[in-house]
Amino acid sequence: RVLCKHEVVGSIPSGSTKILLLGIFMAVPKRKVTKSKRNMRRGHDSITFDKYSEDKVTGELHRPHHIDLKTGMYGGKQIMKIKDKV
Repeated sequence: RVLCKHEVVGSIPSGSTKILLLGIFMAVPKRKVTKSKRNMRRGHDSITFDKYSEDKVTGELHRPHHIDLKTGMYGGKQIMKIKDKV
């Protein structure tokens, strides 16, 4: 039997010929990743800007599916009370 000093895991029963060898095989790519495949993988990493929609009543721009913080409206309903500036 050949034993590596770092490879023995747990206790090996006597008479057993199975020896666990760990750490020998590494995940190494078989072929170089082409520029095309690399860039396809990175296609979703580009920066996107927030989309804004115009409010039907006031004409203000606000993010869709968010409360309009100036008026307190969401989906045509008053959600928040807006304090007057002093």
